[in-house]
Amino acid sequence: MRFSALACCLLLVSCGTDFTGDEGQGGDDGTGGSSTSSGTGGSTTASAGCSDGSRELFTDLTTQPDIAGCEGGFSVPGVTTPASRELPCNREAGNNSENATGEGCSVADLCAVGWHVCDSDADAAASLKGTKTCPTTAQPTFWITRQATDGSKQCVTGGVNNVVGCGTSVGEPAQQSCTPLNRMMLFSHCDALTAWDCGTATEGANESQVVTKSAYNQGGALCCRDQ
Repeated sequence: MRFSALACCLLLVSCGTDFTGDEGQGGDDGTGGSSTSSGTGGSTTASAGCSDGSRELFTDLTTQPDIAGCEGGFSVPGVTTPASRELPCNREAGNNSENATGEGCSVADLCAVGWHVCDSDADAAASLKGTKTCPTTAQPTFWITRQATDGSKQCVTGGVNNVVGCGTSVGEPAQQSCTPLNRMMLFSHCDALTAWDCGTATEGANESQVVTKSAYNQGGALCCRDQ
């Protein structure tokens, strides 16, 4: 009996790091919850902001609890289309998931429950704490939002031209109107990156409606916590 009790205790301790929700007493079903529930049975997925439970940009959850860079791919085109707001693969996406390339997923599938792809420069600014800037990464990366531009590359509401987000050594500097977002990509910039596809020259006025990402690396989505 002592051995059985000890074995049980050790089992509970070993599972503890995966079940560290912040509130409630047992998640949705009252018995331990799932990886996306909010009880003590829930994992840290919700606080990470990314559907696979790990963030790759704004990695310090203490200083930036409300914004996250979530690396991974997505095959459903666009960030400004209705389809891009659906969850066709039920958030089974992200570079640490079993579907790292995001086959059958939209960009929204990269964000955790309670989070969304940052809608605009203003949404990103409201989610940032302290200094409102995009951090740099060791490798070229781009972290896409739903913000797009008009024909003069100015960030506007309702634009569909180009794609805008945080980035390092990709695309070109974003206009001042896009602050705090610092990079934008045209279809020609995407051609220089193996993971990203922003359409063809004939689609050069609506990259935000056709963009996809076919690999787990080179960035992903910028996710903001729901308010």
